Amino acid sequence: MAVTGILGKKIGMTQVFDEKGDVHPITVLQAGPCVITQLKTLANDGYEAAQIGLVEFVKDKNVTKPQAGHFAKTEAPPVKVIKEVALEVDAEGAVATKAGDRVLAVPSTSSGEMRIR
Repeated sequence: MAVTGILGKKIGMTQVFDEKGDVHPITVLQAGPCVITQLKTLANDGYEAAQIGLVEFVKDKNVTKPQAGHFAKTEAPPVKVIKEVALEVDAEGAVATKAGDRVLAVPSTSSGEMRIR
């Protein structure tokens, strides 16, 4: 089963010049490393999804006992951010993925929209 999502964090901003000499602002992202912390199945949860987490250093004192148990089930390292990514399953039961897209809309917690080109 393939997961069609990735987590990352914003590193900063920069700019690039195109062939005409025009300046384009670019957001620099650090993507991953991500781990799957839980798989939601149609039989158990009623929908297909995967919980993914962004691996960053987390002190043991900042991990609650319920979170530690959740990570221990999948032997995943403690993570700061956990998001759920829906899995699109086609009629044959295979997970549908998109490949080759040049412009991706990246949801963020800021007020603006981030785009990757």
